[in-house]
Amino acid sequence: MSQIQWREWGDAAFAEAKSLGRPILLFLQAAWCRYCRRMISESFADPGVVELATAQYVPVCVDKDRRPEVNERYNVGGWPSVCVLTDDGELVTGNTYLGADDLRDFLARVARYWSENQEHIASTIRARIEREQVDASKRRKRAGQIDALIVDRVIGAILGDFDTEYGGFGTGQKFPHAESIDFALLHFEQTGDARLRDVVEKTLTAMAESPLHDVEEGGFFRYSTTRDWRTPHTEKLLETNVGLLRNFLEAFQILERKDYRKVAERIVMYLRTHLRHPELPAYFGSQDSDDDYYARALVQRRTLRAPAVDRTLYVNWNAAAASALFKASAVLDDASCARNATDLVDWLLEECYSPGRGMYHYHDGHGRHILGLLTDQAYMLRALLHATQYTGERRYLEVAEDLLATLMTKHAAPEGGFFDLPADARGPGGLRRRNVSILENSLIAEACLRTYYLTQKDAYLEAARRALLVFTEDYHLYGYFTAGYARAVDLFLHAPVHAVIVGKRGDAATDAMVAGATRLYLPSKLVQVLDPSLDEDLLTRFELPREPTPTAYVHVRRTHVGSATDADQLVALMKKAAEGAR
Repeated sequence: MSQIQWREWGDAAFAEAKSLGRPILLFLQAAWCRYCRRMISESFADPGVVELATAQYVPVCVDKDRRPEVNERYNVGGWPSVCVLTDDGELVTGNTYLGADDLRDFLARVARYWSENQEHIASTIRARIEREQVDASKRRKRAGQIDALIVDRVIGAILGDFDTEYGGFGTGQKFPHAESIDFALLHFEQTGDARLRDVVEKTLTAMAESPLHDVEEGGFFRYSTTRDWRTPHTEKLLETNVGLLRNFLEAFQILERKDYRKVAERIVMYLRTHLRHPELPAYFGSQDSDDDYYARALVQRRTLRAPAVDRTLYVNWNAAAASALFKASAVLDDASCARNATDLVDWLLEECYSPGRGMYHYHDGHGRHILGLLTDQAYMLRALLHATQYTGERRYLEVAEDLLATLMTKHAAPEGGFFDLPADARGPGGLRRRNVSILENSLIAEACLRTYYLTQKDAYLEAARRALLVFTEDYHLYGYFTAGYARAVDLFLHAPVHAVIVGKRGDAATDAMVAGATRLYLPSKLVQVLDPSLDEDLLTRFELPREPTPTAYVHVRRTHVGSATDADQLVALMKKAAEGAR
């Protein structure tokens, strides 16, 4: 039986389409997606579909995790997405999952329409592009103010969409939404608002006690198709689990619930036993769904083949894993998590970083691929700043500054913020138009603010301000999905507690103060080590003395709060500073 010969996304496929006068048939799929596999094995195996796809189209298959920039521009409502593009990459139409009969009908109708309406298709696309450009320009020119109303409105959206019966947000299918839980917890700690505690506690408890949580092997599935969390899609993603690891760790810190600590420990166990590369400190992207396997007890599972693992090493998700593992090392008092996190950041820098050019997107075991996507720069910046904080080593801050310099050179948008693709990126259709996305820009704005406090370089503060201003007029359209943006705004409005420990790196007293300060939960706190023998420039810039014994100085917005010479004094001083800062 003949099969579809899928091409890779790239210039060759589009050149072929142009030379043949055919549209592109784009199939967007994910390694963990059961319906994607079903379409490949059933719908696209149908002889009539094979004939149409081969004779009327140039078929291109794209893994949405490996090419997120393609997915962002062409996804039509989930995975799989079946899209038809012009030979220069503009979207004509699309659909999601289709059985063989429906797919055959779809391909025949679109091929006929393509052959009979070339001029209409071209004019419709031109009008759509012009309309999108005008709308985008208007949004960028309507920048408002960065003020507390933004935080209040996002908190209002979290509370307004909170499902008081089952936890989570909305009344349909349920995703964890780690960023919304994170911001609700942060705001609860700051304000004591019992409603936000209820959001966090009901949501985390409901997930932990539901089938979304794999109590046998640890970890969480991607989402539930039902409101009560009881009908999960059984794929497990690294991205999902490192987000929830951070949620359960911080909820344990604030709410002092030992069951949350146990859940966090089980997530770490799952990551290590199922997604950790056997020879590297890095983690694979996902584990496949298999309802039958996950419905069984552990003893029965051991007689079966475990669901397949996508062995791609994604930079953005591994950077997020490093951040979560640094947090786990402090909260769980687990030195192995700290070693893993440090080794992981070092591996990412060794294998996936190009000085002056940025981070690549993924490593497939043979090499690194796709340079300069904003998502990887954003999450790596956060991981580097966490590494600076937890290890006390300045080298990570220096790389963070290099990444920020690259972003300001190659990604900066004229009205503020950063494009998702670098200036030298090339591609067809939608890839010719660079986007400014709120998620990654929020992460980068927060990284700019943290780097500003760690270096006292005003350029980073201005970059953060401009990135946040871009979204002041339309963030509210996305409800609780903009929790990360609200967190960055909150940091812009309220300076963090900043503990600068002046002492030799590796000194027992220095390390003890670092451990105490990093273990403490304070929203957005900064912990920094300055070694008198290595960091003369920063000591001078911060105007800090050199004492004979390690000494910590606590600041809030460059205002000196006090000093400490041991871990207990430092923790007490940081708590006092946080109380006075609000």
